[in-house]
Order: sequence, then structure tokens, then C-alpha cells
Amino acid sequence: MINFVVGVSLLLGSPSSVLAQGLQINGPECGIPTRGMIVNGSFAEPNQFPWMVYLGLLANNGAGYFCAGSILTRRHILTAAHCTEVDGEPVVKIDAYYGNPDRTRGKMLRVTKMIRHPRYERWTLYSDIAILVVEKPFQYGSNARPLCIPVAPMNILGAETILAGWGRLIEGGVGPQRHLRYTTVKVVPNERCMDKYTWRYNSDVMYCAYRSGTDSCKGDSG
Repeated sequence: MINFVVGVSLLLGSPSSVLAQGLQINGPECGIPTRGMIVNGSFAEPNQFPWMVYLGLLANNGAGYFCAGSILTRRHILTAAHCTEVDGEPVVKIDAYYGNPDRTRGKMLRVTKMIRHPRYERWTLYSDIAILVVEKPFQYGSNARPLCIPVAPMNILGAETILAGWGRLIEGGVGPQRHLRYTTVKVVPNERCMDKYTWRYNSDVMYCAYRSGTDSCKGDSG
């Protein structure tokens, strides 16, 4: 299966949606894991992805779901816009857990504001990006620090990219998982996804990535 990642690729093409919020991003502490990567592994170690945040969602009809996000600043989380709704119902409560790959042991902050991209489209997932504001600042340390994001377009064709989340392990399986998992996929030419997804794939805001036998799944969004 060819997998394409929407949220990160939007930043690669248009970081202005984040910068327009007036956020101070890419400080000296961003994007630095304090443990090495696990070779051919799947479980994330403590401090390996210190920007990752588990998001517990509650919609106004009582439905619950989960997503992932990344620390952007001490008060902001970067995630997917579709994580602000559950089956079309608006989310009214988000609890953000950070600082530990075991989501049950993370510190919790309440999200107080959700800012979706004004051009977000539910059916096509265009502009599928959102910024969440938390009630208090994240406590930075070896287990919690912000993600770095590019501020100019980049050529990433052929690059190895990392997917991480607490999502289901198989389609239709149970979730969320207790422990953060990750995998790597390689960026391939846009034509691979254009052939498979046709009108749903927009190379201006998406990139195409694939690796046989591995993928993201429901709950890994963000």
C-alpha cells in the first residue's frame, strides 16, 4: 500500500500557516532527541521523540477518539485538522499527554483552543493542519522539547521519513496502543500517489512515501 502523509508535507510546502500565528518556532532546543534511534525497532525509547504528544479527544456527542501531535512551542501543539472532529462531530475536549512514550505515564495538559487551517477540507484533507493551545506551558527537559519545522520549501525526494504514533497495529484492530511506536518510510515520486489516489492527492501540500510491510494506521494522525 502506498502511504502519503498530509500534515508534515503541508509545512514543507507552506510554513506560513504556522508563522501567521506569530509563533516563535525552531529555537535552539528543537528537534534534538536525547537517545539514539533503535535499529530495526518499533517501540520508541524514553526521550527518543520528546516532541510527541498523545491527544485524547471527546466530541460533543460523547464519542471519543485519539490522535498524535508534536510540541511546537511551550504553549502550542501541531496536529492534523481532522483531529479536531470525530466522525464529523466537533471535538469539545482534548487532553494532551507528553513526556513519556507510555501514554499512561505522561504529564497531562488541557487544550484550551483549537485553530484549524481556514482552508481545511474534510473530504479531500487539503490543508489538514491545526494548532492547539494548552492551558499551561510544557515543561521542557530531556523528555520534552519542541519539533523543528522547515521555513522554506525542501526537496525531500528519496529521503527516509519517520512515522510515529499510538495508533492501531492492524486495520480494524484495537487502539490506542499504550506505547509509542515508530517506523520509517521513503519519499517516492508524486506520480506513485497520483496514480493511486487521483483527485485526493495534491502534490502542492502532500508528499508520497512508501515502504513494503509498514504503514501508519488509524490513530496515528497528527
